[in-house]
Amino acid sequence: MTIVFWLLLVIFLGIAGLLVAFVLMQEPKQGGMSSSMGMGGGGASDFMSGRGASGGLVTLTVYGGAAFITLAIALNLIRL
Repeated sequence: MTIVFWLLLVIFLGIAGLLVAFVLMQEPKQGGMSSSMGMGGGGASDFMSGRGASGGLVTLTVYGGAAFITLAIALNLIRL
């Protein structure tokens, strides 16, 4: 049981590092916080839209986030 926990923990930390890299490599939307809150231009219409090469980074970030949450729950359940 502990070998599985440590293996999942190493994968979890690797995904966390990749998520940081994916987020930092994305192009900013130049809208600031007001745009992300729906007060400015863009907003929901820009969410998950294809933006060339950065569209792939958005997709990788979404899948990485899902893997991160799934592994976090799995690690918590194994630890019980």
